[in-house]
Amino acid sequence: MSDMTEQAGSSADFAEHQHTFDSVMRMALIAILHVLSILVGLAIGGVDHHWSVAGFWMVIATIAAGLGAALKELSWRPGAVILVVMLATLGMVSAG
Repeated sequence: MSDMTEQAGSSADFAEHQHTFDSVMRMALIAILHVLSILVGLAIGGVDHHWSVAGFWMVIATIAAGLGAALKELSWRPGAVILVVMLATLGMVSAG
């Protein structure tokens, strides 16, 4: 009888474990994109001392990471968009 109770409890726990796993993976992806954005921001600042542009984009990247963490529907998308824009900015400041 206790085996049936344990099996019933494990299926209920599995849904909670899956939800926790999905949340951790979403937050990890947001954090990875944010760290990459900060690294690109440091690269922008290091090229001919464009620290004001780098600071601006790092603040925007932090806001995007916060939005992605707060709004589950957005998830990683704001961070990815900002990372692409920052890479384009790095390309422009390093070419000129």
